[in-house]
Amino acid sequence: MLDYSFLEDEKLVLLSRENDATAFSVLSERYFPKAEYHANRLCSPSSEKDDLTQEGMLGLISAVYAFKVGTGASFATFANHCMRNRIISAVRMASSGKHIPQELTVSLDSENVLVDENASPEDNLISQAESDRIYRLIKTTLTEKEKSIFLHFLAGMSYEEIADKEGCTAKSVDSTLQRVRKKLREKLS
Repeated sequence: MLDYSFLEDEKLVLLSRENDATAFSVLSERYFPKAEYHANRLCSPSSEKDDLTQEGMLGLISAVYAFKVGTGASFATFANHCMRNRIISAVRMASSGKHIPQELTVSLDSENVLVDENASPEDNLISQAESDRIYRLIKTTLTEKEKSIFLHFLAGMSYEEIADKEGCTAKSVDSTLQRVRKKLREKLS
């Protein structure tokens, strides 16, 4: 029987890619202290250490699948950078205020409208009518790609994040958002 504890990281990476759970478990045990170390160093008041440690372990998973064996760089160095970068990204996201709790969002595909309990029924009716008008406008005026990019933008994603998600360039995202703004401005005026 194979004793995984004596295998080098690179071999464990290859076995992990082949869905060998034991190999990945050994690799995780080796790198968990590194994730905790980075989480402790980068922990901020708006983030919890355990959450950051989990982010570090997600960085390890991406390192397993992104690492190129035989390039001369060690997996340990690569994984360490991936884990640290993932934690830094999580801290930045938590600090930026761009992460909006799910319960505070409203899908554009739903017909639900938030009602202001302090407003008069007339104001709420007007607000709902205006929301419905904007919803229909977005649905009928924008192309699927424009709508998708616009929704990512409304969710607080950066141009680079949207470009990665949509498989295009940041310049293309900028152009699309300029087109969306122009269309919506024309229709709303």
